[in-house]
Amino acid sequence: MEIIDMLENKKLIYITPLNFRTCFANQIQVLSMAQAFSQLLGNGFILVCSGEENENLSKIPHHIVNPPFFKRFFSIYYYFLWMPFLLISNRSTVSQTILYFKDTRLATYALIWKKLFSSNIRIVMEAHVPFPLDRYVFPRVDLIVTITKAMVEIIKNQYYISPQKISLLPDGVDLKKFDLNTNHLEARKITNLPLNKKIILYSGSVGFYKDWKGEDVFIKAAKFFTNDFIFVVVGGNSSDAEKSTGEFLPENVLCVGRQPHASIPLYLKAADILILPNKKGNQISEKLTSPLKLFEYMASNTPIIASNLPSIREVLNDANALLVEPNNPKILADGIAKLIQDKKLASSLAKQAIIDVKSYEWRNRARQVLDIFNKNLLRNEHYFNQEN
Repeated sequence: MEIIDMLENKKLIYITPLNFRTCFANQIQVLSMAQAFSQLLGNGFILVCSGEENENLSKIPHHIVNPPFFKRFFSIYYYFLWMPFLLISNRSTVSQTILYFKDTRLATYALIWKKLFSSNIRIVMEAHVPFPLDRYVFPRVDLIVTITKAMVEIIKNQYYISPQKISLLPDGVDLKKFDLNTNHLEARKITNLPLNKKIILYSGSVGFYKDWKGEDVFIKAAKFFTNDFIFVVVGGNSSDAEKSTGEFLPENVLCVGRQPHASIPLYLKAADILILPNKKGNQISEKLTSPLKLFEYMASNTPIIASNLPSIREVLNDANALLVEPNNPKILADGIAKLIQDKKLASSLAKQAIIDVKSYEWRNRARQVLDIFNKNLLRNEHYFNQEN
């Protein structure tokens, strides 16, 4: 069968129920890691996903897209029926195959079939937040990758997992996308943003189910400024923003809607200050998030103001960002005024962020994962010979 032929001799197989026709943060994270694995391993890597063929998959030469008619209600169950073919295809090929998951349901399927087939295939779980199936999955997988210190503690203390089985690797960014041959003014012209105003920008979810992102705090901070300042929301329209705040938008708030991810570097370049206003009072926001926009902000060479929360302080500090009290529009406004007035401080923060973000590139993260596989999982430093 063609599917078995495609899976043979693969050392690393990333399996996800996601489709990549449109890309939210979760899709971007998975796709970025898959691209990095593909670049490093070449023919030794394959991505298995849902949906249809699309441009976002073109950078991953080896991938399998499940049939389109499974893409909605049945795709997750289709994986359960499909998993035995994967185990059969790798039973007598390379000495060791690793299955990589970010979905506990799929990891559960793999564990069930692994036991039934008595397979020696290795299973790795990337876990960002707790899920009910973790209690079954975590003790049985071979390795767990996570993005925050708080999640490491949850895995150790709630599920009694050995620290040697857990690897902490924050999220990342594609630095090449932010290496623009475009200046501040040109970026404003391309994005149709005002040329003669101070632009304060938030990029991310607006008015959705995640009420801890803090876009409402950002919008309310606009009230403390004149129309010489414009607060730009990239990620939602005016209706979304009004749902988030529960009130009409100030005149100096501009919502440009969701933009293609490829356009985000230009919007960040066009801004004077970038805002990461995560809210206190939510476990994910306070302790368990490693926001992709945080790393994108750092790569943009634009000063950052962020909420002073444990999750954010794992990457940002007083040298690369201005950290302020969360949930408080007035204090956020004071921070914005401070950076507008103190250009030397703003420039220093942006320059340090550019230096610091270099260690968070997706390719570096993928390389670290493979090194962990070699040393801690396979006890063979040369098993995953990286091509580039």
